[in-house]
Amino acid sequence: IGCVGGIMTCLLSESLILISCKKKKKTSETQQAASTKKGASKLLWRGDIDWCEFTKHRSKADCWLCIAGNVYDVTKWLDRHPGGRQILLNYCGRDATDQFLAFHRQEDHRYLKLYQIGRVAPGTAPEPSKQTVAYRKLRGDLQREGLFDADLKFYIKELLIVLALLGGGIGVIASIGAVSHFTKVTIGAVLLGLGMHQAAFIAHDGLHRGITVKGAGKLFGIRDWGWKINKFLGVFCSSCIF
Repeated sequence: IGCVGGIMTCLLSESLILISCKKKKKTSETQQAASTKKGASKLLWRGDIDWCEFTKHRSKADCWLCIAGNVYDVTKWLDRHPGGRQILLNYCGRDATDQFLAFHRQEDHRYLKLYQIGRVAPGTAPEPSKQTVAYRKLRGDLQREGLFDADLKFYIKELLIVLALLGGGIGVIASIGAVSHFTKVTIGAVLLGLGMHQAAFIAHDGLHRGITVKGAGKLFGIRDWGWKINKFLGVFCSSCIF
């Protein structure tokens, strides 16, 4: 009864937080979009940019990035970047292609075109290192094999396993029988530990929006349902179970 009450209280609390965050997110996105377009609208198109010239722009007052051969002036984006300004400053005047692709989804690419000022002039950029070439090949192979694809059915199965382990652990501890109290507590603790251990993986992937990348539209009138599933399972497994 205590566990059920705790979970219900947690769900109610998190629901209220999500509703509040949704309102703030909508307002923030509207303001950010207007601010972004305003800040990027005055950027000068420079065409082909020599690599040596590109590398000179590496300060917080003048920060250029290279992503997939395109050059972006992100100076006005530094303080708006959700991941903080320091990571952008670390790659000013450098090729940030691999770092950008590793931490951004396809829908994030729409912001790039607002800040593009040109392309690296052909034949001026240095050749990538052997390690970079090997990394890109490995990433490409993994993508083709579908190892970056999220599978909602897999996580539903994992969640059922987690609930079964937790329920089994509580059931063993609360059971009445000839087995000694020490044995029941030991077995119950092992089952609860395994359940919480597996729940941690679901919480991690959910809060990193890795359970499903679909759901940008509406489902039964629910907008951005994919994001809500990620958030719900992440919060449920991290806050309610733990």
